[in-house]
Amino acid sequence: MNAFRLASRLSTRASAQVLPRAGAAATLRTPAFAGGAFQQSANTISTSLPAPKAPALHELGSVDHGFTDDRIDRVAEPERRAFTYLLLSGVRFAYASTARVLVVKFVSSMSASADVLALASAEFDVSGVALGKTITVKWRGKPVFIRHRTPDEIATEGAVGLNSLRDEETDD
Repeated sequence: MNAFRLASRLSTRASAQVLPRAGAAATLRTPAFAGGAFQQSANTISTSLPAPKAPALHELGSVDHGFTDDRIDRVAEPERRAFTYLLLSGVRFAYASTARVLVVKFVSSMSASADVLALASAEFDVSGVALGKTITVKWRGKPVFIRHRTPDEIATEGAVGLNSLRDEETDD
């Protein structure tokens, strides 16, 4: 119910009524509260009117009956409630997935970029590697094999022609 309709209902209850009289003058009739009932007193204005009582919610009614027409009866229609819960949980899952993606993207944006990682270097202590032995170290999550070659291995590899190699580069 809108405010204008409510105001018009309340104003008709508390306003004075002007009734025409037989003759030239009019009589002002104002309801006066006495003994639990309204009494009409002619030609008097009473200032002892009771405070207007706010109407109860069921007295106001609904213009479009939206609440009563669209209300879901939980006893008669439990499948609609289940559908509503399913729909709400699906939307909550979508919100949680979106929030997770945003957090993962934000955290991954703080990691080092590819050009910074390309400039990265690592130092390993190879002084403990015996002659002819190989060690495996991890660099950027991948294994790197380091071999301490013997003089015979170096001479054998040096004798290979550069034309037969994939990358034509000397050890020097």
